[in-house]
Amino acid sequence: MKIRKGDEVIVLAGKDKGATGKVLRTIPREDRVVVEGVNLITKNIKADQQRAGKESGRVTVEAPLHVSNVALAENGVAVRIGYEFDEDGKKVRVTRPHKNRAKSAGKAKSAGKPKAAKAAKAAENDEPAEAAKEPASDD
Repeated sequence: MKIRKGDEVIVLAGKDKGATGKVLRTIPREDRVVVEGVNLITKNIKADQQRAGKESGRVTVEAPLHVSNVALAENGVAVRIGYEFDEDGKKVRVTRPHKNRAKSAGKAKSAGKPKAAKAAKAAENDEPAEAAKEPASDD
């Protein structure tokens, strides 16, 4: 799932189409996200011992949306998200088609094989062994 907690998203479909909000939580197993102030429902809450001090009544809460109905918002416009590897071999989110780095709420996770990518870069930058050796001049 390319949408993460803390991302600013825009709703593409449904009763709240066009609304923007911050992702409060993600539910990857169900491919759903909860967006702040979007898809509000009213729940009737019954007072019980677990909710000590709170009364029963009606509560308005955000319901989950399917992740296909939201898109990352960049300057108020919906953009698509992809992944690329940066020069350090780390996997980063980028917006498409602009290839800008996506604003992330959390840290970017490291790629599956960062050591192999670093080793390949180091091999490219090193001079070949033959070119490094110069023949000794006899003076």
